[in-house]
Amino acid sequence: MNCVLTKQNEQQVKALIRSGRYNNQSEVLRAGLRALLKEELSYLHPPPLPPGALARAYREESAKERELEAQAARASLKAGLEENE
Repeated sequence: MNCVLTKQNEQQVKALIRSGRYNNQSEVLRAGLRALLKEELSYLHPPPLPPGALARAYREESAKERELEAQAARASLKAGLEENE
């Protein structure tokens, strides 16, 4: 398999090899591929929510909705009272 890299990517690979952490280009690319696959797996299969997190989120949303409805009702009542004056 052939791989074409930008000049900047080539310099980064060479720097990693010079650092002594990797012995050759193949090791660098394999490490990068492993990291990419790990990231993809965590995106496709996120960890489960902690117990009760979903219920808390819905409760918080419901509380916000109730407050907004109450504010709208107060505004409507106030507007109605001002019309009757």
